[in-house]
Amino acid sequence: MFKALIASLIILFFCLCKVSLPNIEESSSITKDSLAIREIGHLLFFDKNLSYDKSISCSTCHDPTLAFTDGYKLSVNSKAENLQRNSPTLLNINNRENFNWANPSIQTLIQQMQRPLYGTHPVELGIKGNEPDIFPRIKANMEYKRLYQLAFGKNIQNLKLQDIEVSLEHYIKTLQSRNSPFDKFLITKDSNYLNEEQWYGFYLFHSDSIDCSACHGGVDSFSPDRGGNFANIGLYNCNGKYPTKDSGIENESHDQDDNGLFRIPTLRNVAITGPYYHDGSEENLESIIKNYERSGRMIDYGDCKGDGANNPNIDGRLQKFNLQENERRALISFLHSLTDTSYLSNKMFRDPFSK
Repeated sequence: MFKALIASLIILFFCLCKVSLPNIEESSSITKDSLAIREIGHLLFFDKNLSYDKSISCSTCHDPTLAFTDGYKLSVNSKAENLQRNSPTLLNINNRENFNWANPSIQTLIQQMQRPLYGTHPVELGIKGNEPDIFPRIKANMEYKRLYQLAFGKNIQNLKLQDIEVSLEHYIKTLQSRNSPFDKFLITKDSNYLNEEQWYGFYLFHSDSIDCSACHGGVDSFSPDRGGNFANIGLYNCNGKYPTKDSGIENESHDQDDNGLFRIPTLRNVAITGPYYHDGSEENLESIIKNYERSGRMIDYGDCKGDGANNPNIDGRLQKFNLQENERRALISFLHSLTDTSYLSNKMFRDPFSK
């Protein structure tokens, strides 16, 4: 009986969702210079010499062992100051249309890099104004010298900020994590890669009553089946709004209709990328699912008490539903089937400076 249900789920998935794995760069299109640019980006990503005080690197906030997140509610800089938001994963972002939690105008990875590379309030890597200290460190490294000649066809004394940006972009876009149990099912069509509980969770995920794919569609679960890439999911209702310290797209647009709108995150590796939401304000997947069940989060403490379900700007794709405990477990079990850490066996995903 249950095997028949699994068969119907598979048919449902391929007929209705029409999801397939994206094409990865063909090996025939990889050239020596592109490999060298990628390797420069790999080194720069983990190199603390790229920061003004040599204390942090890109990997400080994007740790490979945490699916390129950092495990903090809000990321911190070298001065232990909180940054604005939770650090999102960098895996599989090559098909992203939006690269910022709450600024739709940032539509390329290089645009998104500007704040961590050059921002000053608060400072992150702090390159701006510190180039005279940072560039000599990079130029003195023999491996950078060799790779720069291969990549750009000239001496590293010609190094520019744009070269750093392009190298990091090239590297980050190759960070693909597509070997989860669910990926293996997609590739082989073998339903045994998921257990019965996970298949039941898959069924619930795509059911009309829950309809998670309305927002979390596509192979990377950040492409909505309908609607836009940003949503107000009722996390807050501070007198009808999100907290003024971070009100989503409204921070950029100054349009109250954009209050509480944040980018829809991927669900790949979601089981290992907590804490969750743009502000890291939820610790576990069970709490998140319960928030969705009531179509918003209830906060009964602090200076932002209120029922997010009554937020006037809540996204129309949300709908209330009720789950039994076994159904909630099944849904979480399915989300765990989207976990892949096999990429850690690839040295290009690891710190080249680690001993």
